Amino acid sequence: MTSLEWIRNGRNLVFTGPTGTGKTWLACAIGNAACRAGLSTQFIRVPLLLETLVAAHATVSFNQMLERLKKIDLLILDDWGLEPFKGRAQNDILELIESRLNCKSLLITAQAPMTLWHDLLVAKPIADALMDRLVHSSYNIKLTGESLRTKANAATRLAKSKKA
Repeated sequence: MTSLEWIRNGRNLVFTGPTGTGKTWLACAIGNAACRAGLSTQFIRVPLLLETLVAAHATVSFNQMLERLKKIDLLILDDWGLEPFKGRAQNDILELIESRLNCKSLLITAQAPMTLWHDLLVAKPIADALMDRLVHSSYNIKLTGESLRTKANAATRLAKSKKA
């Protein structure tokens, strides 16, 4: 994964695991490395992306936004599936993934394992299409362990207690 060839080859990477296991941190580190290698990169949280796409429909700039997102070498989608995809969001996320398929890369972070993603979409035909595109073009890395935030807070409390 560190060679970034997967990005140049239009493959996707998915980090799944419990809250605090470092998914977003790893995604940002890879995004940083991609930028340093001259690859265009954008990070966006999925809830914000979906709101932005809805707003783009309202201003008739959806296609322009999709074209812009389609050109980014690595698009990092953080917090995939925090809530189910409903209504227009299902179609929008499928259009985005379809527009990038096999030519530009996605890096997705999610708490839920990929095996549960189908249930996040209300429209099952869209869920089938989306999952078929993601599963077959993605490397999936499952992170485990306790929250790094808990460990960091414990270390901070310990350091403060030694100073007192």
